[in-house]
Amino acid sequence: SEIDRDLVVIAGQMQSVDLRSISHQGNSVNLNGSANDEDQIFKYARALRNSGRFSIVLIASIGQTIVEDEARAPELHIVQVAMTAMMAEAEIDEIDREKDWTNNLAGLPTADGAITVDGEIISFDDYLITTDTKYFYQWEADGTVLQDEEVEEGETKKLTFAMVLNKKR
Repeated sequence: SEIDRDLVVIAGQMQSVDLRSISHQGNSVNLNGSANDEDQIFKYARALRNSGRFSIVLIASIGQTIVEDEARAPELHIVQVAMTAMMAEAEIDEIDREKDWTNNLAGLPTADGAITVDGEIISFDDYLITTDTKYFYQWEADGTVLQDEEVEEGETKKLTFAMVLNKKR
């Protein structure tokens, strides 16, 4: 069928890209994928154009994403839960904003000085198994924890793309 022939060409040219989705509608094919750099995306588009199967090969968008190691999201969640629990136990709704990125949370956060519950100073030390984190953090005065998006060892940046192909008639 026509769709099968389209897929053979699309798959046969994708040595340097990863396709996440392919949708087929009439004479149009929409592709979404990722690649390590723009050159790979352009090379793929040229190969599709040179196949003779498509009259138009349009790169609709190129974006950037971080391919995370499996620890990034869970660690942020753990730090945010610790922050929320600490603020709830201390019955405070504002802390000192942390403007510097840090991966050593010992003795932090503060709120016009130490945070206390029943006269006892509390900090991340009381809510985390370890206060040394793999990633770097800041937080807002309302307790929202932010994780540095700098690429760490074991992670890579990939480019995502969307492409529209129009088949020759």
